[in-house]
Amino acid sequence: MWSVLGSMDLTHARAVKDAWFEDPSGEVWPVMVLIQEFLRAGHLTDGLEPGATMQVEPMAAQIKGSDGDDWHVVCVLAQLTYTYRDQARMAYGHCERMTWIDRRWVIAAGSHPVPAPSTWPGTELAVEAGWRTWVEG
Repeated sequence: MWSVLGSMDLTHARAVKDAWFEDPSGEVWPVMVLIQEFLRAGHLTDGLEPGATMQVEPMAAQIKGSDGDDWHVVCVLAQLTYTYRDQARMAYGHCERMTWIDRRWVIAAGSHPVPAPSTWPGTELAVEAGWRTWVEG
C-alpha cells in the first residue's frame, strides 16, 4: 500500500494489484478508488505533479478477524502527507483479507472487508476503535 499511495500512479497500482492479489481480476480495490478520486479532484491524469510528494507513514494496526493461521483480516491506519506548494495531511484506515499462498501473504479473493475507521492516529478515539500503535519490527 505504501508504494502505491506514495506514487499516486494508476499504472503502478495496477501492477501491484496483479502481483499481490489472489484474484487480480476480482472486485474494485478501494486503494485504486482513492487514487482515482485524488487524481480527479486535482485534475491530474498521470500521478503527482512534478515536485509534489505523498508521504505514507503507518501509524497503527489491528487484526479484525482470523480463520486459522493462514487467513486474517488486517488493517493499517496510515497518515498521508501531501506536499506541493503547501502541505495537507489525512488519516486513512484500510483493511484487507490476507491469505497465505505459495509461501507468501497475498490479498485473498472475495469481497472487501468493511472499511476501517479513519480516526486520527494516537487519539483516544483511535484506541476505542481498536487501533494499536505501529511498532517497526
